[in-house]
Amino acid sequence: MRQGCRNKLFWLSLVIQCLFVAVLTSRANGQEASCNTNDRNALLGFKIDITDDPSGRLATWKGMNCCSWDGVTCDQQSGRVISLSLPGLYSTPDSIVTTTMSGTISESLGSITFLQELILEGLEDLIGTVPFSLGLLSHLTRLFLDGNKLIGSIPPTLGQATKLKQVYLSKNQLTGSIPPSLGSLSSLQELVLETNALNGVIPSTFGNLSSLVILDLSVNNISGKIPASLGALSNLSTLNLFSNQLTGIIPASFSTLPSLQYMNLYDNELSGNLPASLGNAVSLQRIQLQHNKFTGVIPSTWGNLNKATIIDLSGNRLFGSIPVSLAKLTGLSALRLRENELSGSVPQLVSQNSELNELDLSFNKFKLGTIPSWISQFPTNGLLSLASCGLVGPLPASLTSTNFGLLDLSSNNLTGPIPASYFAKMTNLFSLNLSSNLFTSNLSSGLISQLKVLESIDLHSNQLYGSISPIFSSSYFSTDLYIDLSDNEFTGHLPSQFDTDQGRKVGTLLLSNNNLSGSIPSSISALSNLRVFDLSYNALSGSVPPSIGNITGLTSLVLKSNQISGSIPKSLGDLKSLTALDLSINKLSGSIPQEFLSLTQLSFFNVSYNNLGGEVPQGSPFTKFPASAYLANEALCGTPLPLCK
Repeated sequence: MRQGCRNKLFWLSLVIQCLFVAVLTSRANGQEASCNTNDRNALLGFKIDITDDPSGRLATWKGMNCCSWDGVTCDQQSGRVISLSLPGLYSTPDSIVTTTMSGTISESLGSITFLQELILEGLEDLIGTVPFSLGLLSHLTRLFLDGNKLIGSIPPTLGQATKLKQVYLSKNQLTGSIPPSLGSLSSLQELVLETNALNGVIPSTFGNLSSLVILDLSVNNISGKIPASLGALSNLSTLNLFSNQLTGIIPASFSTLPSLQYMNLYDNELSGNLPASLGNAVSLQRIQLQHNKFTGVIPSTWGNLNKATIIDLSGNRLFGSIPVSLAKLTGLSALRLRENELSGSVPQLVSQNSELNELDLSFNKFKLGTIPSWISQFPTNGLLSLASCGLVGPLPASLTSTNFGLLDLSSNNLTGPIPASYFAKMTNLFSLNLSSNLFTSNLSSGLISQLKVLESIDLHSNQLYGSISPIFSSSYFSTDLYIDLSDNEFTGHLPSQFDTDQGRKVGTLLLSNNNLSGSIPSSISALSNLRVFDLSYNALSGSVPPSIGNITGLTSLVLKSNQISGSIPKSLGDLKSLTALDLSINKLSGSIPQEFLSLTQLSFFNVSYNNLGGEVPQGSPFTKFPASAYLANEALCGTPLPLCK
């Protein structure tokens, strides 16, 4: 009897050993164990709530072994699902694929007990809310749900997923306040909630996130003060709080942030003085505080920020002079101080040993006098803006020493000619603004033709004269060229031909308030990239060329206050992108074309003071324009004018 039992136990033991060896062998051969039934059911719950899967990745979700499904990864020993990764941008052996996915994120995912990462970023069309059940995932370390259309609030239960290291919920439509419970995530390294509609305050509990490296709450509706507790985040490298409604001061505790490199607090309502103690945050590289309400002076202690590369304090209420100590920041590449109340002398910020290639001092209270000599030391491709800095006198010959990328000397009292030879060596100049000065120069002298990679030229409000034909003589213009020659004394006709490659690259052409005469040539349609066209306040005659209707990207057409006659071309009804059309104060006759009812984007319309008649087109968008848009056209009738007889 006992012998029989021993034999049975022997064989049972042998069978168990064989099974164990078989399992080890299958693992050694890279074969995964079948997935957990509970995990499989949870994944199927997710699949049910997805209404559209253009890439067909969920089509592989069949059979019992969910570990082989696309986007699913299992632990090889336990067979438990540890990763669900279905991003909108992914790679295949042949290419990089961009796709979308529609539907909601099922609460069933909270049942995948051992899930370590959930990546559903950039799918664009996922809607609904962030599942509350995700807080049950005690092993979750990475949560990427950014780039979708998720709504509702951030579930406070996320504070229970204590192993979370990365949370990305950015670029959704989330609302409500940020849960203070997130301050319990002691392992959290990255929290990115930017570009939502979150409101409320920044929880003071965030000062407990001792592992935090990146905090990005930018582009929301967050208000209140910046918690001083953030000064305890010794590992914080990036702080993005820009484009919110934050008030109060920069906490003095920020001076004790040893790892802080990027501090972006711009576009808020922060006030008070700039903290002098911030000069102790020696790791700071980028300081962007523009467009707030800071007052007082720029602290001289900021000259200790030896690693600073960008300092932007534009659009505040700072006064006093620029500290001489800032000249010690030899690694500084950009200093932007425009639109403050700064005055006094400008220290020697520019030298041949400096990295500074962008300096913007525009619209302060400087009285620099003649253009400073250090302008000749500005680096190649540099960006220099000295608009409204009290500059006087002519352009100096020293201007020829630098090959600028951008040069803005507008809104000063500069006089004399604009020598074309000064710009001959500026082969990299893409933006030139000399507007609102007292220059007297003949444009026919070849200035424009010297600028080979031009993207923007603004010469409005000077005393320039001559022909505008040279504008179209250069064959090197960049696409979307911006040209503003308004408020000068140009005479003569528009060029008869615009059928050149450089002409097709013009995006904005402003020629208002000059003395131009003649008709608008039909060849204007060759400016196929034109979006904004303003010829107002000239002496143009003839008719509106129907060919303008071929410039399909045109958004603004202003021909106000000329002597243009004839009828309004029906072809203008083809300008589907048009938002502004002003034909007022001319000699136009006939009716307003019914084809204009197709101009659904039109938000401004004015044909007053012409000789038009007939019924105003009845329907959108014309129902929203006031009677003043049709004033002084005696034969016009129909809403909003008196009814037609």
